[in-house]
Amino acid sequence: MNKSAFIAIAATLFGLIGCATTPVTTVKTTPIPPERTLGFQTNVKNGATIVVNRDSEFLSGGGCLLSVVIDDKTAANIAAGESGRFFVEPGRHKVGIARDTSAASQCSEQLNQPLKQSTTELKSGQQQKFRISGGKNTVWDIRPTGL
Repeated sequence: MNKSAFIAIAATLFGLIGCATTPVTTVKTTPIPPERTLGFQTNVKNGATIVVNRDSEFLSGGGCLLSVVIDDKTAANIAAGESGRFFVEPGRHKVGIARDTSAASQCSEQLNQPLKQSTTELKSGQQQKFRISGGKNTVWDIRPTGL
């Protein structure tokens, strides 16, 4: 193998390994299918909305599901490139992600995935978006986002 071919292959591999997941906006995601949406789906009068988007691309965990947890209750199981909309009462809420136990056998990197949480304070009519990032060789995280 000549030197320029080696450099090209090394650069490509470095680029793949060093890539972050690709953030997505709600318009560029697929809604979580109803069979994986488990709660917070009833519109709350004078309530607020939490939107959770999960990054897309190979490095965001491929076919592995994560559980979206709101106030210590599983709200949905989300795949890469999906988005969920959840309705809550105004006030302070914990929003997190955890290992999806139904997918543990497919997703060995989830075995040590701890519950990650963030909090938000919402008033009537407000919406807060969260982004799930990370995946294949990194630990997943959830953070508020403006995307």
